[in-house]
Amino acid sequence: MVGEISGLTDSSYIKLWDFSTGSNVFMDSTQIINTKFTFKGFLSSNKKYQSVGITTPDFKNITIFWIESGFIHFTAENGKFRDAVIKGSSPEKSTLAVSDIGYRVNAEKYSTYSCLKKGVLTFLRDL
Repeated sequence: MVGEISGLTDSSYIKLWDFSTGSNVFMDSTQIINTKFTFKGFLSSNKKYQSVGITTPDFKNITIFWIESGFIHFTAENGKFRDAVIKGSSPEKSTLAVSDIGYRVNAEKYSTYSCLKKGVLTFLRDL
């Protein structure tokens, strides 16, 4: 995954979390250099898709989305991670379609736990 985040200080860190089991498991961190970052690796589950989150260390910025193997591009602005644009991930396109009815997983509207209660993550995880 590659991406750009505007508005963060150069050399700031962001963290990648695994949300595919319904809890947050730390996966990796990387620095922002000239607004750009890269995460390299493999999906940590044996499923085709994985729910992940990107946060700042203080959790003031957070977004949760779906990835699959292949090229993923993430674009966001400091303070507006919930409006991040994620390209290259088919399951994320499904999540965006669901967002039209208000189930987009983000820090402002729904916690991961409340979405699990609603069954949204279970539904999307099984796509």
